[in-house]
Amino acid sequence: MLKVAVISKTNETWLKGEGIEADIAFEKIKLALINLCREETVWLISPMNRGIETMAAEIAVMLGGNIKLECALPFEEQAKDWSESERDKYFSIIKRCETETMITAQKGEKSEKYCYTYLVNKANLIMLGEAPNEDIAELINNSGKKVIEI
Repeated sequence: MLKVAVISKTNETWLKGEGIEADIAFEKIKLALINLCREETVWLISPMNRGIETMAAEIAVMLGGNIKLECALPFEEQAKDWSESERDKYFSIIKRCETETMITAQKGEKSEKYCYTYLVNKANLIMLGEAPNEDIAELINNSGKKVIEI
C-alpha cells in the first residue's frame, strides 16, 4: 500500500471562487491519484484544511476503489469558523473516509505542526501544493520522501 500525504496552505483566491487555478489543481490531483492507484492501493492522508487538502480528499472518496482516505485532523473544531457549505463538504468527506485520526483535541499553538509531522512521518510520498509555512517546508525537505508538486 502506497501512503500519500497531501499538504498545501489554503489558497484564499480559490475560496472566493476566483480563477481557473482550482480547476487545474483538481485535474492534476485526480490524474495523479488515478495513475498512482493503477499499480497498488493508495492510502491518502489529508489534514482537511480548505483548498487542495480537502479537494484531494473529495477526489479520493469520489474515485473510491483502490484509493482509501484517512482524515488526519489537526484539532477537533477545525471547521468551526468555516462557511456552512464548507462545513457540509468537510463533514460529508469525513463521514465517507476509512479512518479519522484526531491529532490534538483542542486547537493549540502547535496543532498544525503536529498534524503535518504525523503526515510526513506516515507517508511514503507527499503530494504538495505549497507548504503552509517555512517549518513545514523544512520538515518536508528533510524527510527524504518523494514529492509530487501540484
